[in-house]
Amino acid sequence: MQLEYTVKGGGILRGFTKEDIAYSLYELSLAPSSSFDNWMQGTSTRINTQFGYNISYNNPTDFVNDLARHGLIIRSS
Repeated sequence: MQLEYTVKGGGILRGFTKEDIAYSLYELSLAPSSSFDNWMQGTSTRINTQFGYNISYNNPTDFVNDLARHGLIIRSS
């Protein structure tokens, strides 16, 4: 079953796992990073600074779940 999420700017992310969704976000990101893990950690820090939300960066599934929990991405299917 394919997952589909919409980001606040209106972009649509599709994948078969939440890890696919996280990697799609990474590929679209304008924030350069040396690795995917560093990118998740940096993104988590930026979100905490901007909005005060705690986003887990231990693994892609928790990362996507927390983004969705805080309404930063919305599951559409």
